Order: sequence, then structure tokens, then C-alpha cells
Amino acid sequence: MVIDIIEVDGSEYAILLPVEEDSEEAIILKITYDDDGNELLVDIEEDEEWEKVADAWEEKITLEEVE
Repeated sequence: MVIDIIEVDGSEYAILLPVEEDSEEAIILKITYDDDGNELLVDIEEDEEWEKVADAWEEKITLEEVE
């Protein structure tokens, strides 16, 4: 289940709840489009990109908790 969509450096990312109930770590996938314009969710291959998105999402939910 998608719980959030965020934009980082001009790219969109989907934040998903894990399927396994005992896991607390969210799944982060990059949103891309195929040649026909269909939305695709793909793994983030670079650790640096994943960390940047994870930090941005963590900052967003922290700010929402304060409000």
C-alpha cells in the first residue's frame, strides 16, 4: 500500500508499507514511466539516492508530527 509520494531533486518516489506485518521499515521505489506513459515503480539502485529520499521522507513525517 502506498502511504506517501514525495519529490526529491525532480524525481518522484513512492513510499510503501511493507507486506510483512512484523517489518517496520518502509519500502521506497522510484516512479518512472515507460514509452507509453504508464507509471512504473522501480528499485533505487544507488545507495546515495536511496539515503537522500529516505532522509527527505523522514524529515517530512517529523514535520507533520510537530504540526
